[in-house]
Amino acid sequence: MPKGFSEREKELIRAALLEKGRELLATYGIKKTSIEDLISAAGISKGAFYLFYASKEELFADILELFEAEFQATLIKEIAQPGESPRQRFKALVSRVIALWKSNPLFARFGEEDYEHLVRKLSPERLQRAIRDDDVFAEHFIAAWRENGVVIEEDPKIVAGLLRALFFISLRQADFNPEAYPVLMDMLVDMVTDRLVCA
Repeated sequence: MPKGFSEREKELIRAALLEKGRELLATYGIKKTSIEDLISAAGISKGAFYLFYASKEELFADILELFEAEFQATLIKEIAQPGESPRQRFKALVSRVIALWKSNPLFARFGEEDYEHLVRKLSPERLQRAIRDDDVFAEHFIAAWRENGVVIEEDPKIVAGLLRALFFISLRQADFNPEAYPVLMDMLVDMVTDRLVCA
């Protein structure tokens, strides 16, 4: 960082970039948001932006990671909510997760094209880290279910992959018949539940 920024200023600039980036991502999506939009919203120069992020995609990846961490923490808390059978509780939660991420403003303009753009622009190391983070979350997810009386014996990497697969299918919703899509997703969640919940 340049000597012109104090530690406090760096914190404020980074927070502003994350906040304004989140607003712009929700409003315009990744491809339609420019670095000029970001620096104007955050009140910094283009040169200053590159001191914090190598690209707008790196900033958006940070924003999505922060959202994911918040979302996962909420999800873990919801596992402890009382319900009917383990199978019904699991299916209801996974269905709710899909509905929540689709209704969140961050994903209103985030489709397959945006995802592919982000993947092309991020380093392979960053993408591998995201997969490892998903696997770690799956371990916590399985442990939280176990603490609440639901046994999931599948490998965490498989659990993470199944949840990721549901997310990818939701990105391609436009490829399905609008009447068939909700039925399809319900059937897929049923199959995932049947495969994972040993009760």
